[in-house]
Amino acid sequence: GKQSLDMYCRVKEVDISFIEKLIMSICSEMEILEWNLIQTNCLMLDPELIFITNSNQEIIFTVYPGGSGTIETERLILRKFTADDLSAIFHNWTSDEKVTEFLRWPTHKSIDITKRVLESWLLEYEKPDFYQWAIIPKEIGEPIGTISVIELNEKTEKVHIGYCLGSRWWHCGFTSEAFTAVIAFLFEEVKVNRIETWHDPQNPNSGKVMQKCGLIYEGTLRQADWNNKGIVDACVYGILASDYRANKK
Repeated sequence: GKQSLDMYCRVKEVDISFIEKLIMSICSEMEILEWNLIQTNCLMLDPELIFITNSNQEIIFTVYPGGSGTIETERLILRKFTADDLSAIFHNWTSDEKVTEFLRWPTHKSIDITKRVLESWLLEYEKPDFYQWAIIPKEIGEPIGTISVIELNEKTEKVHIGYCLGSRWWHCGFTSEAFTAVIAFLFEEVKVNRIETWHDPQNPNSGKVMQKCGLIYEGTLRQADWNNKGIVDACVYGILASDYRANKK
């Protein structure tokens, strides 16, 4: 039935207006007529997560803000982009014609173009369902590429992944290492049911990355996609949460 609820938002340095909008949405779905937001500074295991609890301090929801914090692997740091990354983004991949050959956006001829794109990413991080990481090898210390959720379908609990990496670091295993970590995050933390991605048949190395990460080839859609080559076929790869769990055993 309809109820009222005190919600304790255990956060550090988070935009309170974002939390209020989130709670309004939750209360609407649960038919909660009255709610009271109490901001506390409880010690958290992960300061980048948002826990919404009831008055008994029982966690009701765990929220993963846009960008979803930092993911660390053996060789990589995956984190949100910052304004300080501009030069690395431009020089390491957006100005690289080899990188953009099979992508939808043209090679950046000016750092000003990259700056506008980066500024749009930083604004998107305010959305709770925006997931985009800079790929940073620990030995280099700056971004050499990106991996992101480019489409999210809440009805089917499905996400579509896109990635690109500066050509100087191809064939080093960085993309598959980053993708494997993102797959684990999306299944274990965000609780999606399906992860998919496509590639142009003329770019088979991208398909090898998908296979290495456990995705299953599901077929080729004829003239179903487009990139800088024009209208192209699309090789479809996917992995379900049940596949992921089975592969972990």
